[in-house]
Amino acid sequence: MMMKWRVWFTVLISLGAITASLYPVNAQYPSFSSEAKQSSAKEETPELPSLPEALPDAYRPDGSGIVGGTPDVGTLIGIGHLRPRRLNFFGTVDSFDDQEDSTAGLLNAGWLKTMRLPIYESPGGRHWGWIANGWLIPNGYEPLAIGKDVSFLMLHTYNSLYSFPVLEIRLDGWFRFQYSSAGTAWAHTSQLKLGELELIVESWQDRFLDVGWIYFRNDQVRHALRTRPGVEQILMSWIGNDSFIEPIEFRGDWMRVRVTQPVNGCEFLPNTTTTEGWMRWRNAEQGAWIWYPTKGC
Repeated sequence: MMMKWRVWFTVLISLGAITASLYPVNAQYPSFSSEAKQSSAKEETPELPSLPEALPDAYRPDGSGIVGGTPDVGTLIGIGHLRPRRLNFFGTVDSFDDQEDSTAGLLNAGWLKTMRLPIYESPGGRHWGWIANGWLIPNGYEPLAIGKDVSFLMLHTYNSLYSFPVLEIRLDGWFRFQYSSAGTAWAHTSQLKLGELELIVESWQDRFLDVGWIYFRNDQVRHALRTRPGVEQILMSWIGNDSFIEPIEFRGDWMRVRVTQPVNGCEFLPNTTTTEGWMRWRNAEQGAWIWYPTKGC
């Protein structure tokens, strides 16, 4: 028992070494185009250590071993999220294939069982270990079963999917994501195809547009709807927590939206009005102010 605790203490110290402080989220907001993310500088993939033949019975990638879910007002969600590129393994979203898929076990956080991604202490820095096939594998230590030996922090981003918040991304392909409440790690976009499912870093702008309905996480504060992007532009109206907000396009920190109010959730109340304008959806200090209902209307 004493030896086990010594190993855990050493691993926790090592986890601390990979943890970058959560400074204001990516104030520069570099380009998020797919071309920029797929850097021409391919990182050399480190050797994957031997993996246990099977996951332990107590492995729960979509149960108590995953913390997080819907972000509250103070949660920094970064600039996007890390998820499987192909989502045809759950039927609540559009299928990318016409073929039948029997991989229901990949729902929620189950896709971690197919994930293989080397993680690093810093961009181009020391290789720290792997997240592979349901295990967190620090270099020089025994694999830790996700959900049994270690908890992961993820966001509920689709009705049947959890994914990792990406805190920043660089034009050379390096990105930093949060995988636990205690730590963040760096990875490279050239190494997102190593597992059975290819991974992708999706921007929140793309996700919000795809969902089609967003809300402010702090529903106690009203927000301005203006004629054009910019706090100096003409104020059209105020957006309260009884509004149905549909994103149309993004321009930096501003988003053009269609606002219908008053509503009760998805239900439009009598005498509603609809207005189009621009509202601010993020700042450099707090990141995104908004979120969305994963189940839709």
